[in-house]
Amino acid sequence: MIKKIVKYAHKKGAIVLVDASQSIPHMKIDVQELDADFLVFSGHKMLAPLGIGVLYGKRNLLNKMTPFLMGGDMIEYVYEQDTTFAPLPNKFEAGTQNIEGVVGFGAAIDYIEKIGYDEIQKIENELLTYARQKLSKLDYLDLYLTPNEENHSAVISFNIKGVHPHDVASILDSEGVCVRSGNHCTQPLMRFLGIDSTCRASFYFYNTKEDVDRLVTALNKAYNLTEVYNELIMEHSMNSYNKKKLQDVTCSEMGHNPNCGDEITLELKLNGDTIEDMAFSGHGCAISQASTSIMIDTLKGKTVNEAKEIIKTFIEMIKRETKNEEELEKLEDAIAFRNVSNMPSRVKCALLAWHTLEDMLMKGLNNEK
Repeated sequence: MIKKIVKYAHKKGAIVLVDASQSIPHMKIDVQELDADFLVFSGHKMLAPLGIGVLYGKRNLLNKMTPFLMGGDMIEYVYEQDTTFAPLPNKFEAGTQNIEGVVGFGAAIDYIEKIGYDEIQKIENELLTYARQKLSKLDYLDLYLTPNEENHSAVISFNIKGVHPHDVASILDSEGVCVRSGNHCTQPLMRFLGIDSTCRASFYFYNTKEDVDRLVTALNKAYNLTEVYNELIMEHSMNSYNKKKLQDVTCSEMGHNPNCGDEITLELKLNGDTIEDMAFSGHGCAISQASTSIMIDTLKGKTVNEAKEIIKTFIEMIKRETKNEEELEKLEDAIAFRNVSNMPSRVKCALLAWHTLEDMLMKGLNNEK
């Protein structure tokens, strides 16, 4: 497919750069056969240290390009009015190089070559066939797979129905299973599929069928983990009646959690010193959405001072700074988030709305003063 794209692009007069970072650990690539003008890949995808990679380019194009980094070893002659650059590849390698990275990269390439790409593909194909069989039996999963098993890559994307991928990844992490969650640099594809993000399990020759079994076991636990995803939280995250626009808003505030991508805007309507109504808009994981909605239910009808005390108690509960049951009873349904403190990566999600409202109330008081 890449070869066809390169050929078509060249017919139109385009120069083609191929990003081979994801593919080169799994298959041999012949740049001359592809006829790519440039090809790049990172070392850590091939078991090398971080901070090292490769840029391949056709000699005639590289010779036409001027260096973008200046320093030692990339110049040939320097005159008062002119400079000539060293021949390839030196003119693009200014200054002291990442020597240990280069040595480690070379060792990683030798290691992969010793195992052999044929053996790597054999191991991966067996794992993928086994993983597809196991995961397809989980009726609570949405799997994003090509029906063509022969051309399937060494990754499987999936979602647990009704649960945000970031939350699934956190639960799997607590079980010692590492997956990636997010849009995987494919936002146009995600929009086409009608989803925001997925979980992604990536396999390589060092993985085993036992690893797949551990993934399945962890997924079953994630699906049944009522300590975090109880009925109340799921109800608020999926069908929040508090997610709307208010009329005659007293003040509003936006909150953002960059770690998870949660973003909310709170709207507050005061009647004197009493919170008459609240609503929110935005997007995020199940925890952040449910926490926002339940907070609104808990604080409606409360005075500003009462709300501040409840906010303080909720934050202390999540941070494990209080176990006073009498104080925690004031949280009403918000106490459902008590066990979120056992999942550090979800703490900021649960606290987002509460910190946002705390900031809003603080700003409002300062403005009054």
